[in-house]
Amino acid sequence: MLGAIIGDIVGSKYEFNNIKTEDFPFFSDGCRFTDDTVMTAAVCMGVLNGLNEARKTTKTVESYMALYGSHYPDAGYGKRFGEWLKDRFRKPYGSYGNGSAMRVSSVAWIFESLEAVEKFAEVTAAVTHDHPEGMKGAKAVAGATFLARKGRTKEDIKLYLTRKYGYDLDKTIEEIRPFYTYDVSCQGSVPVALIAALESTGFEDAIRKAVSVGGDSDTIAAMAGAVAEGLYGIPEDIKNKALTYLDDRLKDVLVKFEERLAKNREDEERFERACAFATEKHKGQKRAGGAEYISHPMEVAMRLKNALYPIEYAITGVFHDLLEDTDATEAEIEEIGGKEVLEAVKLVTKEPGYDMKSYITRISCNEMARIVKGADRVHNLECSILRDYDFRDRYMWETKQWYLGIDDGTRLDTTVQDAFNELEEYNEISDWDI
Repeated sequence: MLGAIIGDIVGSKYEFNNIKTEDFPFFSDGCRFTDDTVMTAAVCMGVLNGLNEARKTTKTVESYMALYGSHYPDAGYGKRFGEWLKDRFRKPYGSYGNGSAMRVSSVAWIFESLEAVEKFAEVTAAVTHDHPEGMKGAKAVAGATFLARKGRTKEDIKLYLTRKYGYDLDKTIEEIRPFYTYDVSCQGSVPVALIAALESTGFEDAIRKAVSVGGDSDTIAAMAGAVAEGLYGIPEDIKNKALTYLDDRLKDVLVKFEERLAKNREDEERFERACAFATEKHKGQKRAGGAEYISHPMEVAMRLKNALYPIEYAITGVFHDLLEDTDATEAEIEEIGGKEVLEAVKLVTKEPGYDMKSYITRISCNEMARIVKGADRVHNLECSILRDYDFRDRYMWETKQWYLGIDDGTRLDTTVQDAFNELEEYNEISDWDI
């Protein structure tokens, strides 16, 4: 995210005084942060407080954009966006301007899958820029930044952007520079910024190339800087100098952003440890169809992880059969997952002679246990297609009797009802065939 801010600061001096050369003072008198930085910070805060939920993130991004707009009323907003900030009933206004793409960079670091990055890039864009090109520009910059920070080659990133978004990235900066003019649309500026980053040899070189094109130089440099940070990181001297241009409020956003990234790393380490523990405990166990048993809890866990539930949900998913089917102890589960995970695992564990009504009631009173059990049931319903007709029929009856609706409000792509309907349709066809 700081890469975008640096691009904004360096390019700010030349936004209305374009230069067509890469030979210029990198930081100099006249450089400042602009609306690009302010809205990058606002989007970051909105996403951090959106709790990985699209609808909530829409509201929090809108709120933080309005709040930061009031803190920095003279940052240099475009006319339509300035009007949006002052409107009590703020609505998207169909923009395809590059504002959606210059403010999106934090999304590429907060989320850990390309699917989630592009989903939330669109969410942040659509608060104002709900035109297809506005959303596409944001997704392209966020996607490129994500792929870059994950170590993908420039050739891979270029191929992905070309195929997914249809951008022409074959021209060089040297070819573009002589004829490029001021263009604030996504379609007219995002490809140029991507080319500057992908053609560069380092972070500073990417910013210089972006500024040298001219046009909306601070925004082009912000977008290029976002991708370049993913590719190269940021040299310490440039980072330190850039921070001197920011006030305490903006610096505090960067602190909160880094705290989230540190938590992401900690969560990933916890999840990997949980997976290793569960794999060892389920070693040698098989599913009815012959697959390694660990494949089931891992599938449940990954569904929860990909749906962006807190990491405790995914750990509960990978642990959910341990007490029932292995010699794992409650102490071991608590030591790795924590008290909340242990409580949820205990709730989803079927004890000898259990009563189904009481079992479902207790699960339903704990959201994490309820959501994990829903994901568990979905996967088992899907796997039931491999079992015989009588088993499927009994399993469907049990599901209809006790489990339909247990996952109401879930963020998972497939619900128990979805999986039940698919199995019911399959069973009807199988019955007819018989």
